[in-house]
Amino acid sequence: MKTIFTTFFLALISMFGIAQNWQAHSVVSQYWPNNDVKSYGGKLYVASNDGLFSSSDNGNTWSHLTAGQTGFTNLAEIVFTNDGAIFARQISSGIVRSLDGGSTWEVDTVGVGSNYGTDLLYYDGVSDKVFLGLGYDKYRLYYQSPSDAGWTEVTNLPAGLNNFSPVQMTRKGDKLFVIDIYKRVLESSDNGISWIQKNGSGLTDAGSQVGPGRFLAIGNDLFLSAGVLWKSTDDGDSWVRIDQGFALSFDLYVDTRCLYYDGTTLYASTHADRMTYKSTDNGTTWTDFGGSGEWFFKAMTMHNGSLFGVIHMKDSLFVLGSGPSSIASHDSKPAIYLYPNPANEHLSILSSFNGNTQFEIFDMQARRIMSSTISLERDIAFKMDLPKIVSGLYFIRLTNEKGEVQQQKIIIK
Repeated sequence: MKTIFTTFFLALISMFGIAQNWQAHSVVSQYWPNNDVKSYGGKLYVASNDGLFSSSDNGNTWSHLTAGQTGFTNLAEIVFTNDGAIFARQISSGIVRSLDGGSTWEVDTVGVGSNYGTDLLYYDGVSDKVFLGLGYDKYRLYYQSPSDAGWTEVTNLPAGLNNFSPVQMTRKGDKLFVIDIYKRVLESSDNGISWIQKNGSGLTDAGSQVGPGRFLAIGNDLFLSAGVLWKSTDDGDSWVRIDQGFALSFDLYVDTRCLYYDGTTLYASTHADRMTYKSTDNGTTWTDFGGSGEWFFKAMTMHNGSLFGVIHMKDSLFVLGSGPSSIASHDSKPAIYLYPNPANEHLSILSSFNGNTQFEIFDMQARRIMSSTISLERDIAFKMDLPKIVSGLYFIRLTNEKGEVQQQKIIIK
């Protein structure tokens, strides 16, 4: 009987395959939402509201690359240059960069100023330029070579192009294309120095467009995830919808929030219904392959043969796996204990870290309240005095000398 059952089970697998589903793989930085994920140089990188993290073991453990950097939070998007420099776009305060692969960091706002929202970050490997787009109330497009000391404003734009708010850019062949929040498509044949406006007919609703890599060139076609999912076969002069079969958000409209191409398959994620779709024929037909059960995906990347993704307002990295679970089990015991909780004047810390460790307290708006260096012994309680601060919920974060991070919520009275 056992032999018969096994043979039957294997036959079913052969006929139908093993179902794939999205699974939470690891927490990148506890309680801090993730915004972008990229595969580069054999590592996974995640941009989160807590900074930039990297993993060299397929997302099982993480190193905090921007640990100790003041104000390097709320990272929305990351790009890598040909020579290994890293640029990260902050949601509301500009660009940060590392010219040595993440060892040292600097704010990169010379020529742009401060107090503005950033909507676009794009690296063009052909011209070796990084592009930065600003919306309200600056309405500008800038570029620089990766090691330049400042940004140069693009001034050769079509006449009468008011309130230009660039949000997505891509390259197709010898041309660059950029689209702004008002669904205006521009084309450049000189690596972004001068631009002309395309007709953009059919692009009736640009929807939500801000996010990593939602404007793609595949072969001779352009693809845009902007609420509706669009395709252009004539360099942006005309557009048609290709989101047939997508579920409607709130039973009213299609709302895609993520677009990714791995070289053979095009992936998309939708908003309120939390679904993901894939196409192997450049958007002609789509297959629903489930959702996260959480919210919509903000970014995806293929890494070492597995599809990873980050989800809006979630601190976990997700992976598309086969069967009930494709991820090795993780020890569920917390790596850090804080007591008492709630705490008042004193706090005891029990951690797996050993040696000099940075201790930080953050409020719920990600503002750092306290920072100091403490010396921990693995699994031996360390007692310290707490500062006098307003009662409330806070984050305690520990960063060891390897850049590894442990953190936990605590109530301070």
